Amino acid sequence: MVQAIGLIGFKNAIRYEAGTMIILSAWGQTGNTFYGHADMMLSDNAATKMHYGHFTYYSKSQVLQSRKIIHGRNCIVKDYIGGNGHKVWDASNPDDLEDYNSGELTKDIFFVPVLMNHEVDTNHMDITGSYHADIGAGEEANKATFYDSAAIYRTFWGWRNNITSLTDNSYSAVRRARDNTIVFQAHQHMYNPGSGKMDLTIMDKGHWGDRVYPGCGKVRRGIETYLKPVKYDNTNTMGFTL
Repeated sequence: MVQAIGLIGFKNAIRYEAGTMIILSAWGQTGNTFYGHADMMLSDNAATKMHYGHFTYYSKSQVLQSRKIIHGRNCIVKDYIGGNGHKVWDASNPDDLEDYNSGELTKDIFFVPVLMNHEVDTNHMDITGSYHADIGAGEEANKATFYDSAAIYRTFWGWRNNITSLTDNSYSAVRRARDNTIVFQAHQHMYNPGSGKMDLTIMDKGHWGDRVYPGCGKVRRGIETYLKPVKYDNTNTMGFTL
């Protein structure tokens, strides 16, 4: 019996350079800037008929109440690094496997086969096939197998969902990070048999939410400041409202 198959695409290594926002209490509640000795000297230059003044002082800003400082880490996107393109990791290419295992993230998306009647009834999943027991996604979710070929691809690509954290938070370490295995439903346009167009839309269920639209890449690259919420009418992909 012939079975039609479909594909699920995973982009598990989308990377951005992000900044930290610092919130603190004002009006001297967090700290002060202290000023020391100030000195002013004047001199004349008879040849040019100019007066010169030179002012010096000493100052030092010091935090006195560190508990009144909050660091909002990774809340401001400064630049796009990679992982959100359309280059496909090829399981038949030994170079792709070597690059991925060495941390050289030269491509963006993995495709895994599923039966055409396969239903994805969750907004997020683990590409290894199931969540790590410590994730706490719920008893049913932790027991779920998201797609039948998970064991094959998990073994081939070396996907691991053991919870770890980067001990080296340097820019180079983050660029090479590849151990993220949890992915969310991304913004997606689909073919509509009724209209014959790609005019059905699934809104992003991940970090960008309802702020995915043509031109939003400028914000993700730090060129513009704010992302705007957008509404799609699901009948015309270009008929969105900012």
